[in-house]
Amino acid sequence: MALFENKTYANGKEILKFFGVTSETIKDWMKNKDFPKPITPTSKTRLWRCSEIEDWLMEMEIRRDDGDL
Repeated sequence: MALFENKTYANGKEILKFFGVTSETIKDWMKNKDFPKPITPTSKTRLWRCSEIEDWLMEMEIRRDDGDL
């Protein structure tokens, strides 16, 4: 599943655009839905490992299919 076109990392803008949500929603998901946490190489840069995002999505699909969502 290559959601981010064979990229290793996605920045915050890419994550928000992909999911169509606000940064507050991402913060909520990190707190309540085990959304992967970003790395912060600088104080203004947040990067997510694309493989972790893809794994999280697959987990959400499994939970949905099992009736847990």
